[in-house]
Amino acid sequence: MSDKTSMENNKSMSQKIKELFNLNTDKASNQEIIDDIKKDAVFKGTNLWILIFAIIICSVGLDINSTAVIIGGMLISPLMGPLMGIGMGLSRNDLDLLKTSGYNIGIAIVLSIITSALYFYISPLDKVQSELLSRTSPAIWDVIIAISGGFAGIIAYTRKEKNNVIPGVAIATALMPPLSTAGFGIATGNMHFFWGALYLFLINSIFISAGTYIIIRILKIRRKQFVDPEKQKRVKRIVIFLILLFIAPSVYTGYLMVKESEFEKNATNFISDEFDFDKTFIISKKIQYDSKNPKIEITLYGNPIDSLEIAKLKKNLDKYGLGNTRLVINQAEISKKEEISLDLLKENVKTDILESIFEKNNQTLRQKDSIIYILKSKLKHLQKETIPLKQIANEAKIYYPELEKISISMNPEYNLSSGRQNTLPVAIIKFSKKSKQRDTQKLKKWLMTRLNSDTMKIIIE
Repeated sequence: MSDKTSMENNKSMSQKIKELFNLNTDKASNQEIIDDIKKDAVFKGTNLWILIFAIIICSVGLDINSTAVIIGGMLISPLMGPLMGIGMGLSRNDLDLLKTSGYNIGIAIVLSIITSALYFYISPLDKVQSELLSRTSPAIWDVIIAISGGFAGIIAYTRKEKNNVIPGVAIATALMPPLSTAGFGIATGNMHFFWGALYLFLINSIFISAGTYIIIRILKIRRKQFVDPEKQKRVKRIVIFLILLFIAPSVYTGYLMVKESEFEKNATNFISDEFDFDKTFIISKKIQYDSKNPKIEITLYGNPIDSLEIAKLKKNLDKYGLGNTRLVINQAEISKKEEISLDLLKENVKTDILESIFEKNNQTLRQKDSIIYILKSKLKHLQKETIPLKQIANEAKIYYPELEKISISMNPEYNLSSGRQNTLPVAIIKFSKKSKQRDTQKLKKWLMTRLNSDTMKIIIE
């Protein structure tokens, strides 16, 4: 009796679990689901205009780095319809729905990228914001988000009463921002942005459709029969190949992100453990991950550490899994007067303030270097414009033996009627005897040619 009761209890428990996860409880009719997806898979009229305005909103949000505006663009986006249509078409062997959905999502992609590219082309803002950058390097986590979003979206879509899940899926899977970022890539000629963003969009699209495909199969919505079974198998193989093809790069990107996170953690532990000195402390640190040449750059303030200590620090990199990392140490020494107050300074001034001071000093030095460079350039220019007076005087003496003295200068001249200021060459000339007007004019023309000037003023002493 007890065994029978136990079996009934176990059966009852399994039924409860089955009922708990049953997707058919509040499911709409199969025909209603099919009709709804077919209707939303088409882009024309209202859907097309909504798509255009959604991509503009999303592009503006990316341009001004506003998450709220980006979310608004995603909420009104109608892109989920054709993607679910592709999943439904594959699941039911409905080639007509598959072609219609594929055609419409193609229109959506082209129209969205063109609209976004036009916006970014005319936008006066040209700074690459963090929201744009985050859409250029998809990883395996984007695949997980996309397929989970596809599951959630199609489950919500197949209910009798629609709820707020689908807008949430639109936000989570972020279909619009990648298309906007791709448009930014075209507008700015940055193909890295274009291909990275387009890849993220394709990942989201494929795995939303894959999630739809799986749930439709679980719900056992009736399939259409393929006329050619071999064609059906070929379509399935193509779909599986595409899924694997698109997963592979994202897996590699995810692997690199894990390695970078691990490197940053190890580097942080290395710095906190090893750089512990009495009268020397860190004012700046830079951790740069690169699979081939990772680097840690530390700037110290205080008593300088010697070469033996630096060698020991480099040797200890291995203990933290940083064996191939290049360690760069910059040291800012203190004077004897400063050394007395260093402990007090260390207690009262936070590292980020010191780092800010250090950076400002560097910035000031850079500005001074820039000013020096400009002044040197101007000096060279002035040197080029210096009049070789002695040489000109000796040449003029050959042509005009009676020439006794010559002075040439570049004088500024302001024209009151035109409001323009020019620089005019002026020559003061003295002859040993009175010169003829004709000789003076010839000398003037010669000097103009010699100085490469269109005009000149001659004053005879």
